[in-house]
Amino acid sequence: MKFTEYISTHHVFKTSDLLDSCDSPSSAEEQLRIAVKTGKVERIRQGLYASMVGRYEGTLPDSLEVIAGIDPEAIVCYHTALDVLGVAHDVSFQREFQTNKLKTSFEYRGIRYVPYPSGVDLRTRKIRTDAVRRINVTTKEQTLCDCLARPDRAGGIKESIRTVSSFAYIDCNIVVELAISLDKTSVSRIGWLLSQKASDWRVPEEALDKLRSLLGKGPYRLGKTKAGNEGWSPEWRLVFPEPIEEVESWITGR
Repeated sequence: MKFTEYISTHHVFKTSDLLDSCDSPSSAEEQLRIAVKTGKVERIRQGLYASMVGRYEGTLPDSLEVIAGIDPEAIVCYHTALDVLGVAHDVSFQREFQTNKLKTSFEYRGIRYVPYPSGVDLRTRKIRTDAVRRINVTTKEQTLCDCLARPDRAGGIKESIRTVSSFAYIDCNIVVELAISLDKTSVSRIGWLLSQKASDWRVPEEALDKLRSLLGKGPYRLGKTKAGNEGWSPEWRLVFPEPIEEVESWITGR
């Protein structure tokens, strides 16, 4: 394949893939250097580029294209998963994903890309988007547990609760199964949310009993340690950073 043909048919590409596909790797490497200088190709990060010619002229790559360009098997997670699943409330200029092909974060066109090591036994599904044909994303249940366990990676605890509460339905048995391997603070947060959404999500009492049995003496915190002590759930031994009425409004949206 010729260099011009390759950059006309690949929006985001790795240098290694380009050289493997072209008839003359040495020539393609030189043409890539010239293309970057003339603006026909844009450098995203070391070894990763975006074509700006042909049908891609004037079109910046979508963030999911960048992630898939780094690793086609990457798993979109945390707030980026909320976005792909269609429930994110706040706009984020950060993209979180799991991969073993990249260890350090980088910025491109105002967006920070943050890789995490690939997890074990993650529940994922493939989703087709306008940007990429298919991309791996954590399921609703996995995303709920991930975001409540690490709200700092999902826009904060308010955004985490507000967004995961927007799921029309979740499989509570799967959530409980995932929660078993988490720390007690995460279990407390998850249990409290399930009890608040018990009617909407048809949460069986046995699921809540199981989560209660995993708790210690507590207390546990819904927010950060310095967030304040404005409310308390004795059932889940959970301290709220805001009055209970305010925290419950994150769930109802009112």
